Amino acid sequence: MAAFLPHIVTCSCGGTFVASLAESINVGRLPKVRDDILAGKLHRALCPTCGVSSTIEKSFLYTDPVRCAFYRVEPRDQRHRWAAASLDFGETIKKVPEAWAPTSRRTVRVVYGMDELREKLLAEDAGIDDRIVELIKVFLTHEHPVLLGRPRLRLRLDAQTTEELVFVAAYEHDSRRFALRVQRDAVDEIVKRSGSMQSWVSKAHKKEDLFVPDVHWVNMWKWSPQPRALAELEELAKTVHEGKVFVDLRTDKVRWILEHIPRGSHLPGPAKKALTLLFKLSQRKQWQEVERQIFNIRFDTTLTSDWTVNRNRKDVPTLWQLFEHLPSNNIEGNAKIHEIETGRADGSNYDPSSRDIFLDASDLKDKREFPYTVRHEVGHAVHETRKKVVDDWLSEHFHWKLFDATNRDAINAWVEAMQGWGKTSPAHRRDVITQLKLAVGSRTGEWTPAPMTPLAPRDHPWNQADFAPRRALDLSSGNPRQARHWYDDFRTWHRVGRKRFACNFYYAQLMVVSVDTLGLVAKMDRSYASMSPSEFFAEMYAKYYDGKRETRRIFPPEIQEWFRIYVEEQGTAPASARPVKSPAR
Repeated sequence: MAAFLPHIVTCSCGGTFVASLAESINVGRLPKVRDDILAGKLHRALCPTCGVSSTIEKSFLYTDPVRCAFYRVEPRDQRHRWAAASLDFGETIKKVPEAWAPTSRRTVRVVYGMDELREKLLAEDAGIDDRIVELIKVFLTHEHPVLLGRPRLRLRLDAQTTEELVFVAAYEHDSRRFALRVQRDAVDEIVKRSGSMQSWVSKAHKKEDLFVPDVHWVNMWKWSPQPRALAELEELAKTVHEGKVFVDLRTDKVRWILEHIPRGSHLPGPAKKALTLLFKLSQRKQWQEVERQIFNIRFDTTLTSDWTVNRNRKDVPTLWQLFEHLPSNNIEGNAKIHEIETGRADGSNYDPSSRDIFLDASDLKDKREFPYTVRHEVGHAVHETRKKVVDDWLSEHFHWKLFDATNRDAINAWVEAMQGWGKTSPAHRRDVITQLKLAVGSRTGEWTPAPMTPLAPRDHPWNQADFAPRRALDLSSGNPRQARHWYDDFRTWHRVGRKRFACNFYYAQLMVVSVDTLGLVAKMDRSYASMSPSEFFAEMYAKYYDGKRETRRIFPPEIQEWFRIYVEEQGTAPASARPVKSPAR
């Protein structure tokens, strides 16, 4: 039989729901469950919030009395605890009566995740010792050394027939998969040579020998230094937390741990918590180099050396706290964030060509603006990561449209969009286009238009106050007496129906945007959001993730739903579960 209990499941999108999950499974009494595991159906659930189906990480016991198999299944992020789990499970299985399962026939394993459990069942069906399966993986990496060219390689047995075994090569947090096929005669040759290969394993990986009887995690991954580094990180954090002895994070041992643990989104949850403890210790002790190294590992990005010589010691901790409250996949491993630097830019900005975030020193001084500025620049990086999705959304939902102010055809299309030509003659149209090119297209990087000279004769359309193109230019020029930027006047930009038209002197573009979008800009209290579609998204991102519930309310439900799906839902954390508490009696 099998014992299933209700659990509250937290999806990577943040949504929660209740699912029935296994506590223990005896496939001798319920064979269908074994088929479900092979089909990838067990503990697979659909999140009602985001509609995404995922496998839920959950501990449970799997027993098969016919095959004398005992498997303890643990969540994937617990792999570094394999030694303790192996020892504990081994002691538990010793209590199983000999009459029920003879010791000589028992297969006792600790596995991490449903894929590892499924692989063990496939090995059973193929009639191959799972330790030999790991040796076949060694053979595959020898035959295909290119697989080792990238970190975090994962090989697993995926299918078996009478003619061949099919393995899948993949890399953590990468959607690409590669099939590797091994013919049965090649498998037979490996089995014949298993003795010599076992001897090699015992010499090359003495501490992680797959063939030691009392070691129950059988996986070539244990030969990587990563599980050991994660285990030692956990022990180190425990010592720091207890506070009974002085811990120096500048030692070679700590450097080895930090060098061999994964980075960013590849870090298991416990490792992220451990790094937080070490980061706080580094901050208290003013070990700036260690502090910067831990930051780079935690968020899989780079703080330049400027941060270590920065006089304000609170800047890096502020970044740490800020990043921990943003969607994890927006920072961790974001290939669009290369480095975060200070002191090299004229004002804070994000450079998509170099993938660097520059934070101006003056922005660092304003502790109220600093978090907002960082979120804004991260918003630009998120935009670059999901460029087509974001651009399509800005165009379709907010009706942003840009026209190149250096191109005659684009300028003509912008004027036509505002129905501004009327009965203007072809010659006059050419004059107007030339004036707009001079006023807007020649002013890249400026905040105001070029000085205008009235066109002769006096009855030229350009000189008429109600001429739409001239009016759109004038209403985009700001109020120089108040030294305001042109975008501060977004409420009075030239309006036609439900759209407003403006000139963007900084980017040499002509713009169209909906009245409703500018209404949202007004609620955001920062006129810079009207500067361009990209700045609108960055400002919206910075405002949306400021951590205040009341802020979210200014965004309509459809916008909140978009952020949840396209910004947050692409996180890498697997669905997790906790038991449903029984009601008090």
